[in-house]
Amino acid sequence: MGGSGTEIDALFDALIGEGLIKAEGVRGCTDDEVAAVLATEPSVSPPPDYADFLRRAGRGADRVFRGSDLFYPVCLEAQEAAREAAETDMPELRTEGRFFIGHHQGYVFYFFEAGDPRVWIHTEGDPAPVADAATMADLLRRDAEVLRELDRRARARRGG
Repeated sequence: MGGSGTEIDALFDALIGEGLIKAEGVRGCTDDEVAAVLATEPSVSPPPDYADFLRRAGRGADRVFRGSDLFYPVCLEAQEAAREAAETDMPELRTEGRFFIGHHQGYVFYFFEAGDPRVWIHTEGDPAPVADAATMADLLRRDAEVLRELDRRARARRGG
């Protein structure tokens, strides 16, 4: 799916243009799939840039967010996975009033608080969550910087 002028689209277009990710690896969700994801926690509306992310790369983003379960259809189970973790391994994890978007290897959960555009993370063993990024676009921007740094290091090792 091509860009439609959102900040998320501009970030993905830049990553593709820089050759850091392949366009065919970026696969967006359909409108019905986006609606299904947003319906997983009807009491909390995530910020609009999360829906933009789903439309552009909700099914996969090549090297972006590698190792994290943030993509469709796994993200449909994010709310339930957080509830299970709260009941078993992470009793300090509060799930009410939060829209969970995924996790990283089962011990770091990503979510939005109601009315807050920031992406929060809760890591197993930590007493409280922390705001990880100001917006979904900022989370993507930070991951893009990681990819750029990895690319710079790889070029330096090759002598280029």
